[in-house]
Amino acid sequence: MKSHTTDTFTNPEDLCEKINRKLLAILNVKQKSRYRPVEINCSIRRILLGKERWVIFVGLQSGKPIELYIGQLANFYIPDYVKSGWIIKDVDSYNNDKFRYDFEFQDSYGYRVTHRGLSRGLHKATNKACILINSLLISDAPMEMIINVIPGLEFTGIRNKEALRKGIIQALTESDPEVSTQP
Repeated sequence: MKSHTTDTFTNPEDLCEKINRKLLAILNVKQKSRYRPVEINCSIRRILLGKERWVIFVGLQSGKPIELYIGQLANFYIPDYVKSGWIIKDVDSYNNDKFRYDFEFQDSYGYRVTHRGLSRGLHKATNKACILINSLLISDAPMEMIINVIPGLEFTGIRNKEALRKGIIQALTESDPEVSTQP
């Protein structure tokens, strides 16, 4: 305690919040208030973790990643040909008027198909990591810094954590036009 900065936390959410604040302070990233439109473009990336198929949703604003959501593909109806769509922020009248995020895509006939309640299909083991990554994205933290944080994220209950980390990095870098994807 004499040679290192220490702090205490009461639960995993408290720890995540403290880490988030400390990272932003260390990196001198100003917390910006960014307007999030009701509808934003979204790219999706499918990954394989062992035998399970997963999907990573990357919400885009002005062509740059600002949101990330991760879940098992079995929890969503998304045909294989769908590579993009929209994330819609909507008032959830069933949940005390809190916000709900829906995923929409265009089907092969040109109709928009809506998967309501994106969050109910997301995996709990990824929520804390997504909160941290999303706060860094919305704060305009440099993508290289965000990518450097990802290898240290813990995903309790996920068997192939390394494949998940690699998938997140690929989904973010492929969605960001300013990041070089060269090896």
